[in-house]
Amino acid sequence: MRRKKVLPDDKFSRPRVDEDDAFIMRPKIDMAFKLLFGTEQHKHLLVSLLKAILGNGVLNFDNLELLDKDLLRQHATDKLSVLDVRARTAGREEINIEIQVAPFASMPRRSLYYWSRLYTDQLSGSMEYRELKPCIVINLVDFICFPMNQVHSLFRLRDDATGHLMDNVLQIHFFELPKIDDLPTSMSLHDGNRPRAANGMEGIDLALRSELTDDEDETIIEPSSTSDADVSLWDWLNFIRAETREELELMARKNRTLAYAFHELKVAGMDEQTRRVYEAREKQLLDERSRISEALDQGREKGREEGREEGRRQERIELIRRLSAGGASIEQIISLLSLSWEEVEKALTASQ
Repeated sequence: MRRKKVLPDDKFSRPRVDEDDAFIMRPKIDMAFKLLFGTEQHKHLLVSLLKAILGNGVLNFDNLELLDKDLLRQHATDKLSVLDVRARTAGREEINIEIQVAPFASMPRRSLYYWSRLYTDQLSGSMEYRELKPCIVINLVDFICFPMNQVHSLFRLRDDATGHLMDNVLQIHFFELPKIDDLPTSMSLHDGNRPRAANGMEGIDLALRSELTDDEDETIIEPSSTSDADVSLWDWLNFIRAETREELELMARKNRTLAYAFHELKVAGMDEQTRRVYEAREKQLLDERSRISEALDQGREKGREEGREEGRRQERIELIRRLSAGGASIEQIISLLSLSWEEVEKALTASQ
């Protein structure tokens, strides 16, 4: 296999990393996600992700402003909400990105709440309603939220009958990452399963999970801290949901932006304190997910047991009814089936 090296465009000086260390921070863990997309140092990564999701040229991402992630309490008793990533465009549209690993049934309602806070917090005493700007909430979730067979769902304010858009002030995106595994490796341009940019333009590369073969050149792409190389929506989704260092390294071969993101994860993992905090957070999320899974399993088992008990109850009622119809007295039925008077009488009443 031939190896060739693509040099960076800038003078990016990379700290040395231990390439033999298998540890890597997974981007879908909220701490790592915020490190990549929620800091001034890595703002170009956030811009790249937003362009992939919302479409290049739809919004003005020049001078994108990162905002305080705490939603201020309007009253002392209000719930304190902390967003994962919050930003404002040059056109003053506000954007919130949330990454959620543990299943959360109220995720859609939480998204509506976050959107409502972003929208209403714009309004000041002297401001007119027509000055309110669109707010966009983007959810990247590692569980199934909706029954639709699609990775990307976009919710807006539309009329039920005609589909007429009332206003463009609300956009709520959901990307259900587990559904990616169910997609075919080749799809038509009009396949509804394919993630698209919000403006309707194609947002992903048709070459899904393209891997290098022994007959191809293995290109080593150096990371660049100033690269504006486009990253497709598909590549960003696969990068964010990657589970292993090897998967991330494969994605990093695609261009300098992904190579930079991968490098920053490796650098962050070299710091012992950052590593300990990350591992504690990862364990907390794993425990939370395990508790939810166990609760669901217990609920399903309880439902099955209740179903079995209901089946046995119906069988008793039917047997009591048949014995009674055959001339057996209540006393005989009680003696035969070892039941109480109340149980037999209730069963006979229910069968009438």
